[in-house]
Amino acid sequence: MSFFAYRQNRVSPKVIVITLLSVVVLLILEWTAFYFLKQEHREEIKTILLDFVSKDAQLLSFKIERRIEFLDKMSKIENLNFNNFLSYYNESDALTSFYAKGWLSPNGKSTFVKAGNPFNPLLSEKTIQRFLNEDETMLFVDIEGRSFLGLSKAVYNKQNQKEGVLAAFLADTMLHSIPFDRQTAIVLLNGDGKIVKDMTLTNASKAKNRRQLIVEKALFETLEKDSPSFSKNDKGGVLLKSKKLDNHFYAIYVHLGFHDWTVVSVFPAEVIEGSIHYLNYLFNGLFIFSGLLLFGLLLYSYLLRRYYHFDLEKMISYDRLTGALTKNKLFWILKNSYKPTPGLQQALIVSNIRNFGLFNTIFGREASDSILQRCKILLEQKLKKNERLARSFADRFYMILYYRDEKELVERLELMAKDLHIHNEDITGTYPMHYSFGVFKVPKQYKKEYPEMFDLADMALKRGTANGSKNIYFYDQLIQKSIEKEMMIESRMEEALIKKEFLMYLQPKYDTITEQIVGAEALVRWQTPEELLFPDSFVPIFERNGFISKLDMYMLEQVCLLQRRRLNDNKRVVPISVNQSRLLLYNPSYVDTLIDLVDRYEIPHYLIELEITETVVFEDKMVAIKTFKQLLDRGFKISMDDFGSGYSSLNMLKDIDVSAIKIDRAFLENFMNSDRGRKVMFSVLGLIRELNLMSVAEGVETKEQLDFLKNAGCHWVQGFYFSKPVPVSKFLKKLDIDTLINVL
Repeated sequence: MSFFAYRQNRVSPKVIVITLLSVVVLLILEWTAFYFLKQEHREEIKTILLDFVSKDAQLLSFKIERRIEFLDKMSKIENLNFNNFLSYYNESDALTSFYAKGWLSPNGKSTFVKAGNPFNPLLSEKTIQRFLNEDETMLFVDIEGRSFLGLSKAVYNKQNQKEGVLAAFLADTMLHSIPFDRQTAIVLLNGDGKIVKDMTLTNASKAKNRRQLIVEKALFETLEKDSPSFSKNDKGGVLLKSKKLDNHFYAIYVHLGFHDWTVVSVFPAEVIEGSIHYLNYLFNGLFIFSGLLLFGLLLYSYLLRRYYHFDLEKMISYDRLTGALTKNKLFWILKNSYKPTPGLQQALIVSNIRNFGLFNTIFGREASDSILQRCKILLEQKLKKNERLARSFADRFYMILYYRDEKELVERLELMAKDLHIHNEDITGTYPMHYSFGVFKVPKQYKKEYPEMFDLADMALKRGTANGSKNIYFYDQLIQKSIEKEMMIESRMEEALIKKEFLMYLQPKYDTITEQIVGAEALVRWQTPEELLFPDSFVPIFERNGFISKLDMYMLEQVCLLQRRRLNDNKRVVPISVNQSRLLLYNPSYVDTLIDLVDRYEIPHYLIELEITETVVFEDKMVAIKTFKQLLDRGFKISMDDFGSGYSSLNMLKDIDVSAIKIDRAFLENFMNSDRGRKVMFSVLGLIRELNLMSVAEGVETKEQLDFLKNAGCHWVQGFYFSKPVPVSKFLKKLDIDTLINVL
């Protein structure tokens, strides 16, 4: 086309203006879209990195908390001292992974052990004084050229004087974290913003060159300098810039909660900004090729985001060990794209391997990892259409299964457990591997989110494995109510003791020959503002949290008050037995405290009988023998409760000196059902008589049982046949009437 022809067909200025305006509008729109795209891209990558760093922080917190709890528990052991502390450490070495451990005495004497051998960590005087002057310490200490986390816990004797200090140093490897390809470093900052630990686990075969060391030093200096800019929130990200650094870096931080410590992971800025640089270059060409470049840029941006997201998405979405979906990825799928299978019921499953930590300790990490990888493969093979599997952490797997009825679901889970056992036998051998499942059956029209529902399945698993030997545990309202009730009980127990809500009930003991009252057992009831609670609903909780010791001494004092009142009124008094927890026996001052309490009310010791279960003897026979002898020598009566419920009841008789043996109700019921059982019962009661001990049978509910026990030579009985446990006033009426009849 000639110039003139062009002039004849040229585009009018109006069209040019419209085109230019269109280009400008397109550029503005593109620039706006690009700006928000860049911000979204950066925030998404930051979120992914924050989630990754949070997992490292959670794992580190778990490791430290577990060992702090261990030292705290160990510091409360009675009579712990310089001479015996090491034996308690050794019992738990496999579970605590301490590099070294030791004891510091207030007089300056100390001892440390590493791998079973004496060890001198060459602690500074400042460090030693911190350990000695503080009840609980956590600080980093340089030992043998390496930085170790030191923990300490003060130990006090019964006079509340400091006996010494338990000290331990975590194995260096326990604080290391394996970085992925684009992660430069993982460090721990203290509250002053100083690096106290480089947790980056590097390949020992690839030593850093001088250039890399210089960059690392400059990076750490910049990180410490910029640490005050970290938000006071739990986590966040900061761009690190310095003239000493050729490149920029992002510091992703998560606060730990220990001494204001912060876990910081450092990433090259290219991880977040890399794709944005390319987009900036391309953006300049939009002034010439606005339409084509706009489309190309959007396409390129999409592909680029997909490319840069691939590795991080894979890392966040799939478990590194087993290849299974991660828990968070499963939750994301369930929330955004998952549709339940119509016509079938849905069940959420949380599975684990009972005592897997012990297996890991015995067989090692390689065998444990192999077990988990095999579990993932086999469980995945068992899934049907639209069912899902994910790994949460350690040995915990999450599953979504579908079923028609509960029987079908149970059969599937039992088959899974069986196949898992068979599939792993070449690794486990004869070791008993128990695969357990917590199950939450999702009701129709249920409105809770999937994470909450999986928590309910996990709750069923935890409650089930703690209280039974089965391997499938269904969540139900009883579990929820029991947890809520347990929390209520623990929150009110101290207040209830002060308000005297714990009531003493008495169950009479009767002579089998005369059928007259010869004693009683003090039993506790809890009268809350709402209801009357029986012991089985709160005593097990008190035994777990230690409150049972206070309650037992409170009940003993109530018995003393009653006996004193009867003595003052010149009325008939019979011995009353009081249950005593095994925790009391481990208290060195128990005998003195008990005697002081009884003597304060001037009660003859023979009127107080102490009931102690036979399991106490099995747990620590020497402590039981020593304590029983002290009490018997002072005139108290001791009865061995629940005889026949343990595994070595007869063997216990030859070692332990007591006043009476209480035959357990279950023992009586089991041996009353056959001629052979009756003969065994005759023999046991005869043996008790030969040992000059009193025999008391619990749970006597029928005349047949009473007649049998009378013929077998049992001395005393108690049970519903004569009387259930009654309030003190009713018992005293029974006792006074019984006394009057006896006189007449």
